[in-house]
Amino acid sequence: TTLVLIIAAMAQLQQNTSDGLSLQLLSQRAFYAAESGAQLSINLLLPPAAGPARSCSTSPFYTHTFNAAGLTGCSVSVSCRELSLDGSPVYILNSTGQCGSGALSASRQTEVAVR
Repeated sequence: TTLVLIIAAMAQLQQNTSDGLSLQLLSQRAFYAAESGAQLSINLLLPPAAGPARSCSTSPFYTHTFNAAGLTGCSVSVSCRELSLDGSPVYILNSTGQCGSGALSASRQTEVAVR
């Protein structure tokens, strides 16, 4: 019976370690999804070419579900708000990356100020 208890404890420890590593990976992927969403949103807000810019008042400003390797199953939602600093507009982009579902999911936020 002692051996059974030791094996059960080791199995539980293995499961906890596996879940921890999965959550850590999902957390990193959610962070990169949030970063990617913020970068893509900057290009929509201030396009590098002479194309039209997206209005900051668009809600949600940007959403995307990724299919690229490394971010498959992750999504991003970005909101935008405009402030004024010394008479110049400053745009605040809040990007939330989400990966996974249920008990094995992670969400990360980044905020970027663009002037």
